[in-house]
Amino acid sequence: MSNPTIEDAESEDLFVTNSCGLMKLAVERKSFSEKIERSESTIGECLQHIVAETQLFFETKKEYDKQVVESEKDRKGLDVLKILANRINGLYAHMFRLYSYDIVHIKKFMFFHTKFKEFISEDNDSFSALISKKHIDPRVYVMAARYIYHSKSDISAARRYLMYGISHHASYKPLYISHFTFEVLMMKKTNGDSLSIVLKKYKEYFELFKNDLKFLLKLFDKAFHDSKVYELQTIMIKDMIEKYSENVLMWKQLSKINYSGFIYGYDTGKLEYDAHCRRRMQNSFDAFENGIQANESPEKQKVLWKLYAQHIIGIRNRIGIANETIEAFLIENMKRVFQHAHDIHALPKEFYVHWAEFSIKEHDPVVVKRAIEMNKSCIKIWFQILGFYLNLNSFDMAYRVLNDGVQALEVNSLCLWNLMSFIIKRTKDKKLIDEFYNKAIVCQYEQIRTEYKVQYLKWYENTQGRIATRKLFKALKDTIEDNPELYKSMISFEKHQSPKNNSFINNLYVEMCFKYSRYDIGLWMDAIAFNYSEGHYKEAVEVFQSASSVLDQVLISDLKMKFERLKLGTKVKVTYPDGTVHYFGPKDD
Repeated sequence: MSNPTIEDAESEDLFVTNSCGLMKLAVERKSFSEKIERSESTIGECLQHIVAETQLFFETKKEYDKQVVESEKDRKGLDVLKILANRINGLYAHMFRLYSYDIVHIKKFMFFHTKFKEFISEDNDSFSALISKKHIDPRVYVMAARYIYHSKSDISAARRYLMYGISHHASYKPLYISHFTFEVLMMKKTNGDSLSIVLKKYKEYFELFKNDLKFLLKLFDKAFHDSKVYELQTIMIKDMIEKYSENVLMWKQLSKINYSGFIYGYDTGKLEYDAHCRRRMQNSFDAFENGIQANESPEKQKVLWKLYAQHIIGIRNRIGIANETIEAFLIENMKRVFQHAHDIHALPKEFYVHWAEFSIKEHDPVVVKRAIEMNKSCIKIWFQILGFYLNLNSFDMAYRVLNDGVQALEVNSLCLWNLMSFIIKRTKDKKLIDEFYNKAIVCQYEQIRTEYKVQYLKWYENTQGRIATRKLFKALKDTIEDNPELYKSMISFEKHQSPKNNSFINNLYVEMCFKYSRYDIGLWMDAIAFNYSEGHYKEAVEVFQSASSVLDQVLISDLKMKFERLKLGTKVKVTYPDGTVHYFGPKDD
């Protein structure tokens, strides 16, 4: 049987659901092919055809995948998919050869090539086209090499692409990094048979970039990433220690390697692997200690002590509390390192909070005081230190930190109050909660006082009953300026009581309106709508008359119009000064 063409697909009913679209595509494909022959095609047209052909491929494959029984139709469908996939591959090759393109197009090509490689012929025409331009984006060579190596295990092609890239982009260092990485992977894959190749490449790059330690450290990373190729790794460590012992970054990298389990014996010159957590930590600490001894410069020592402290913080953040022995070992070293770094003024101020966390547990107020003094204006530090005490249920100390934080942060200390509130309310201890609110409502900053007066009332509403809530409201209501939220909360509470006291609620409304609503009609309309909804029409009129005695003429006219519409049973829209919109009147059916 001859291979089917795409045009045969419609007549054979091969998984193509849009025959009109297929016919249109066939016509456009023919037209585009003629343009290619006349050298009149553009990259835009090429991309359009790639999109159209790819969509057809996906539609065809979707139908093909529905087939369960192997049949003649299945084989034809598979042939159609191969024709489509190779046509898409060919369009990409055409685009790569003739036009300028960006990295996005290459990523799409590689995705398609990787996901559907079983439908694509094994020729590398597209890849050859991809790297055929001398001034192509250097990232393309890296991408092409990664694809060809990982998808086809073709190390020769990967090397060829990268060397071709280096020949045209000698300053683009990721090409060298990728080349070295592939050689390390290949050595691991061949159980060391290609050691001579990777050593040659390493020595070449080490000499070429001997003045660029950051580049060499990237090679270091690649050599030690999930690989145990001790001969290569030992040579690299020896080179680094011999030539860069005065560079702090080298010691930082060596500590990182030691912590990952690769332990270098400075006396023996041998490399071993150790998975034991404490020994890995100790060896990583030893790297910094050796680096400090190797550098007599006070400035370099300061940097190393800082990096040492940073390394310990990183370990603590990664492992958490693994077990008591590891925790004790880590804290012991943290205290020693942080104290020394502090003594020589090498400890960054943000590190003190980590030191303070452990000092709080050991009841050492000196370090906590240092952490606060170093970060007086930093909300995050105050928040963390307050959290440490709260997590230990040390509320007396937490209040001390809160008071100091209020003095330092002023109105910005609201987040500290909120944290304190959250933790204390979780205790469900009414005495403790009441004590907190009584402190909050006398805070020296009005914004904080107001917020917690409203919260205090709401807590009473949920826990203390009507009589006690009314008593608290009476005590608080005259202490808040320019904020009706306390009244609103009380009104909402009263509306849900049984029996409901409408007269009391109306009085709350009127009192609130006279205090807070001299320049807008929103609260007055609330009060009128409440009385009207309860059938207290006389009281609604009285509220309107009260409003008329304090509002200016324009607002009175607006309120009167809305009141009349309310009486007619029409929805009334009121926009409040803060921009919120409320509707009064009959409910929707």
